[in-house]
Amino acid sequence: MEKILTAFEKGHRGCSALRWNIMALLLAMLLLVPAVSSPVFGQSSPDGTPSNPYPIRTKAQLRTLAERVNAGGDFYFDPADSTYKTTGDARYRIPNGADQTCFKLVSDIKVNEGDVASCDGVKATGWTDWTPIGINGHRFNGTFDGDFHIVSGVFLKNNGNNGTGLFGATQNYAVIKNLGVANSYIANTGDNTGGIIGDALRGQVEKCFFSGTIVTSGNATGGIIGTMQSGTVVTSCFSRAFVTTTGSQVGGIVGKIGGGTPSCSINNVYSSSIINALYAFTGGVVGDNTHNNASLANCFFDKQMVNLRGYAPYDQSEGIATALETSNMTTGSWIPDTGFGNVTGGGYYPYIEGFSMNNSIVLSVVPLMLPSGATLSDLSSVNTVTLGGTSQNVTWTETERVGIGRLDGNTLHVTGQAYVVLKAAIGSQSWVYSLRFDKQPLLGTEQNPFTIDNLTDLSNFRDGINLGIGFTYKHFAVPAFGDNTVFLQTHNINMMDAQWVSIGHYNEKPFKGVYDGGNLAVKYWRPNDQNTALFRYTENATVKNLTVDSIRITENRASLIYSMRGGTVDNCHSTGGGSV
Repeated sequence: MEKILTAFEKGHRGCSALRWNIMALLLAMLLLVPAVSSPVFGQSSPDGTPSNPYPIRTKAQLRTLAERVNAGGDFYFDPADSTYKTTGDARYRIPNGADQTCFKLVSDIKVNEGDVASCDGVKATGWTDWTPIGINGHRFNGTFDGDFHIVSGVFLKNNGNNGTGLFGATQNYAVIKNLGVANSYIANTGDNTGGIIGDALRGQVEKCFFSGTIVTSGNATGGIIGTMQSGTVVTSCFSRAFVTTTGSQVGGIVGKIGGGTPSCSINNVYSSSIINALYAFTGGVVGDNTHNNASLANCFFDKQMVNLRGYAPYDQSEGIATALETSNMTTGSWIPDTGFGNVTGGGYYPYIEGFSMNNSIVLSVVPLMLPSGATLSDLSSVNTVTLGGTSQNVTWTETERVGIGRLDGNTLHVTGQAYVVLKAAIGSQSWVYSLRFDKQPLLGTEQNPFTIDNLTDLSNFRDGINLGIGFTYKHFAVPAFGDNTVFLQTHNINMMDAQWVSIGHYNEKPFKGVYDGGNLAVKYWRPNDQNTALFRYTENATVKNLTVDSIRITENRASLIYSMRGGTVDNCHSTGGGSV
């Protein structure tokens, strides 16, 4: 018999069925709604506060941040794709200059791949130029926490701005911390250039490092900050910059400390930067503090790496930084701040604790050990240089050498005047040292001649002779006209399609040295006019052991020398027509 339900039972079962139907409908609706992932640090969307900062995880996001800050005005974070846009939800509005807004790196970022620091200003295929974050008029005014990640591969060349670095210009509440910038190349024709910040107006830089190349012609260049003023604070930072500048106010950490209140502060920092400068106001840590507007404590630099053309580092002479030799700096015991650590195995500069040990870190702290008392500006008596990093698989190569020397494992031997470029590398990253040894025996003699290895060398040699004054060839001085200087050709030289101007092109500027062809040839040379030869005018010169080959000379033109006043020609030959 069918059970007869009471009114209560009917109502109870009906409600239960209705409840399940509603739950099924809600579940179906949820499945139709697109999922919005929470992009960082927990379940809630970031809001730019210290506890929930906006994320930076890709180079595209980092570039967009620069674009939005530099354009001025408000912009917006989009939690759906973690991008920064010109319009958006008011809940994610970022005020002008990222004012008091917090950002955080969530991964290492490679702006460009490959060996950027050693590129010598040559932009490789596929590389993109970096735009600094913040400019004068639209300064960055937020917090950028690197979270002990590294931005590498920054390529920035000749932007001409007064404020250039990863960050161009910052102010007031800006805080840059826990950030490394490595394997980067920054060149600027303007003032205020730094590896981290170009122009800092107040704010803080804490636990940051820069490792790479900086080339400037303007003033105020620093490994960390170009110019700091009005209360800027720098603490627990180091720099490993290769700085070359024709400007003034150059420092391993800060180029110039300006005026303004309150005073600035630099504490617990060191520099192992290589600094090549021409003018005064150059220091191992600070280049110019003439405003006397900073308190400095526990500031150190490697005095053997600073090339100041014979004058004392500014900050050392002012008593605001301590100069140590490399052997002292690679023990690590001299830094009182516990925020610095040492590489396992010892013999390295200290790195900042918190960063994971990787290739960028190792290359930023690997040393080159000069003998005690020697500096990069005076290697006249140095016979050997010890290369560090072997315990961390750093490989060394000699990428250029002029003069007498040889690389044997991790030791460079030099027995005469020489210019040597050494590259310390791990994978695709490297650190480059350029060393010039001014010692006996000198270059340009029969025993140690200047070499001419290719058409470019031959052209540079020719251009120097034709100046009629002393000139520089392969980093060393040569007297006017090459007088009594020996040049040795080391390879056959192909001059096909070269528009040749003769060596000693002018009657009053003849070649007066020794050219040894090395029993090799200059091939496919063709004269431009009837008064042209490989050498046009020589005076008491010697040209020997050279063949001028396949030149197709006609009309009785000369192939080797057009006009010779004294001197000798020995073991030289001409093929293809014409006379020697």
